[in-house]
Amino acid sequence: MKTLNIYVVVNANTDLSGFKKVVESMSGLKVQYEADIEVAVNTITQQRFDLLVTDKNLAREESKKLHRLVDLLHPDAAWVDFVMADEMYINYKLNGLLAKWIDANGERKVNFTDNPHF
Repeated sequence: MKTLNIYVVVNANTDLSGFKKVVESMSGLKVQYEADIEVAVNTITQQRFDLLVTDKNLAREESKKLHRLVDLLHPDAAWVDFVMADEMYINYKLNGLLAKWIDANGERKVNFTDNPHF
């Protein structure tokens, strides 16, 4: 199974225990955390990832800056904003995103039918 690479950018004062609890209960994820916006910008320009998770406690301008950069450099990456304390929503959303990602990146099955009338 492929691994979903997630880059999480949060406010330095945000408690990540709820988010980490959800992530640790799931398999197939590789998560990298960052609390410094400038380091996050540099990382986004240098590394590839599949999902950007941003903290809703980030300053609005910082969040916009990250989203514009991701749109420009990683147009195929998804992003989502979370309230990091909302474990139920994070669990629901990450499971849905992971299922869609696995489906999109899984092996394709092609059926050939030898019936010209089909």
